[in-house]
Amino acid sequence: MIGDEETLLPFLTLGLELYPASDDKEAERIFARITRSREFGVIFVTERFYPALKKEIDRIAYEPLPAVVLIPDISGSRGFGLANIRATVKKAAGRDIIGEAKEE
Repeated sequence: MIGDEETLLPFLTLGLELYPASDDKEAERIFARITRSREFGVIFVTERFYPALKKEIDRIAYEPLPAVVLIPDISGSRGFGLANIRATVKKAAGRDIIGEAKEE
């Protein structure tokens, strides 16, 4: 899991491997090292670092592993995670079934 220290702290109890990053450049270095290692099947990244990592996340999106999951940081969601899920589902289903209004 890559993110700022405040966001990562609660995840210590889950036994996840935590990689705190203080800025975009550090997050980029950590992400590159983790993806090269092929040690993890899933990499959680806080949305704060998504803009800096987007190019690399997009590059590995078509590889079987690792899967990258965006999570909100301590300040809340920035909408990147849902946008990525929506795009993936739209690609698979052929339309935006997440964004469709529910009929009653």
